[in-house]
Amino acid sequence: MSAETQQRGKDPKDSIIRMDRLCNLSREKSYDHYELFDWPETVDEKSFLMSPQLLSVAETSFVDELTHEQMVKLSHYEQYNYSSLNTHGERELIIDVIDRMHTPKYEIFTEYMHHLVEEENAHLWFFAQFCKRYGVLYQPKKIVLPSSFPDDVNDFLVFARLMIFEEIVVYFNKVMSTDPCLPKIVRDINRTHFVDESRHIAFGRDIVGVLYHCINFSSHGDEKEMRLNISNYIKAYINGMLRLFYPLHAYTDAGIPDPYEFRSKLMKSPQRHGFHQKIVSKQVAFFLKRDILMEESLNTGETIGVL
Repeated sequence: MSAETQQRGKDPKDSIIRMDRLCNLSREKSYDHYELFDWPETVDEKSFLMSPQLLSVAETSFVDELTHEQMVKLSHYEQYNYSSLNTHGERELIIDVIDRMHTPKYEIFTEYMHHLVEEENAHLWFFAQFCKRYGVLYQPKKIVLPSSFPDDVNDFLVFARLMIFEEIVVYFNKVMSTDPCLPKIVRDINRTHFVDESRHIAFGRDIVGVLYHCINFSSHGDEKEMRLNISNYIKAYINGMLRLFYPLHAYTDAGIPDPYEFRSKLMKSPQRHGFHQKIVSKQVAFFLKRDILMEESLNTGETIGVL
């Protein structure tokens, strides 16, 4: 980390200690992802592939309106959507991290970045394998957001997106890793991902805090306006991620009648808004505590978790 960055940012000593600990944990828990899982020839078409309480219809009237067979089929395609999100999300994450490895600004993080990239590559592979072996690998859906930020702000936003993405998917991992109604391969994949991501989230929270303190707001015009723009971006990205869990393509493939209307009703459901809050509450609290999310931003425009 450059002297200028250290001067504006936090004392890096704590980060160095945490990165060393994460590196040691990654070495202790390393595995060969090609040999890790026992892949069955097929998955049971009559069994849930995603935990019912995680489906996009959970806690809504659609649970009673859909038949058991429809719910099971929907769980298959929502699982393929979820696994596809992980596949493409991990790929983009790897690209962003590699672009910054072994540069002065990231000197204290680079060693752990090597472990993170290795582990995310494994995740990318086994989520894609699951989709290709048993269902469909959906193509990525982009979250369209403003991109004209100064370099130091953009660096922060890269890792803020990383942290948000990983904390959302880990909520799903935790439930599915122990759900006895799911096939063993689904539980095993989610358990492995959950353990690795716990380290990645620790890394993300550390580097996000450091990089926000490293932003040179005095060189970017109106400081309050820039902070508000960052806050609005974080809020919009969280909601953009949540929208990806209402996959029109999965509803269509699952044979849901009028999938457009189905999706619209689900996203407007007050019960779903409460579910969203459970998923994102920890990361919202993290950003609020560090004054990255601003009350002014939260009280205007779209509301986090209300799609």
